Amino acid sequence: MSKENALIKILIITTSWGDFSDSHSIRIKNLFSIFNKNNSKIHIVYPGEQVNKSNDLNLFEHNVKLNTIFNLINRCKKYRKIYLIMLNIYRRIYGDIFSGLSNNLFKRALLIDENFDFVISCSGSIEGHVAAYKYSVDMNIHHIMDYGDPIYPLIRNAKKNTFEIERIMCDKAKLVLFTTNSTLDQYKKDINSICGEVFYYGCLAVALKKKILLVNDKIDISYVGTAFTNDRNLMPLFTAVNKYKEKFNIILAGRMSRSFFNYIESQKIGKYYGIVDYNTSLNLQLNADLNIIVGNYDGRQLPGKVFIGLSINVPILYLKQSGETYDEAYELLKQFESVYIINNDIHSCENFLHEFKLTYQEINRDINELTCENISERLYKTLCKLK
Repeated sequence: MSKENALIKILIITTSWGDFSDSHSIRIKNLFSIFNKNNSKIHIVYPGEQVNKSNDLNLFEHNVKLNTIFNLINRCKKYRKIYLIMLNIYRRIYGDIFSGLSNNLFKRALLIDENFDFVISCSGSIEGHVAAYKYSVDMNIHHIMDYGDPIYPLIRNAKKNTFEIERIMCDKAKLVLFTTNSTLDQYKKDINSICGEVFYYGCLAVALKKKILLVNDKIDISYVGTAFTNDRNLMPLFTAVNKYKEKFNIILAGRMSRSFFNYIESQKIGKYYGIVDYNTSLNLQLNADLNIIVGNYDGRQLPGKVFIGLSINVPILYLKQSGETYDEAYELLKQFESVYIINNDIHSCENFLHEFKLTYQEINRDINELTCENISERLYKTLCKLK
């Protein structure tokens, strides 16, 4: 039997699944999207009270209960204001909301009666990586680390020993996956023994929207995602839209500063839909006339929404924030049709909206190499070679 036909047994350990699904959960789904079509068996260990009843990846799921304090906080989710206050206090005390959870994840993994070929940590929290590292050492199997976001280089307030923990894990890992070339370069400078490769988030194939603009309709501008005044600041755009409110309308969804949705609703320039699920977020962007992506101040990061935006046949406005420094999102987006790029300031936004004219010509973006299917196939073949 060839290596590519042999059964691959994988254990995923993550803090981004179930109750705590986030952008890293999409990353997991993209990376393993074709594995159920191949000869593979995947288990996943994650924190939270609920096991997903079904998922597209056909995973065997194992949840880990939270510590008592955090479990009480998590039960307050339906009281959003109270939940956010308690969560912020917890973060100030412990830093990482999953602090100390690695032992529980590790112990739960040991209970699974399976001889895995790989343990893969796909986690925004270092606790998921630590748990997988312990498991790889204990069971003497390959550890693959996936960095949806890097930890040490971009979190300046991390504990002093964070980098040393990362160095040990990255040095031992059979392979470390990064989402950008610049992040891989950063880690190679700090940990020259690292074996790393770049695997983009991946684009999904989404049908071309079919929407006819009526004479009196406004142009719908959509932003879906996380945004705060000190990070992905939307106020320059909103100020510009307010100037041309007879022409444009804002569609807003996601976790963001209250000042943003208060402003668009008080000025009657749009609607805030709150925090929405993944399918709703896709529909909001699919039915928009222009989708917004706000770049990071640190150009080494490449937001996952870049790939979602490229998947959807709707024009993109990229608001650049990295100044003159290298911006990997900019370098990728500038290659594609119907992508407009401006600086994130009021003057640039006003000029763009003043000149912008909507056309409904078909958008042809060649994203074949970036599709999650191709990226997942590449990962599958990589693991077959490493087995």
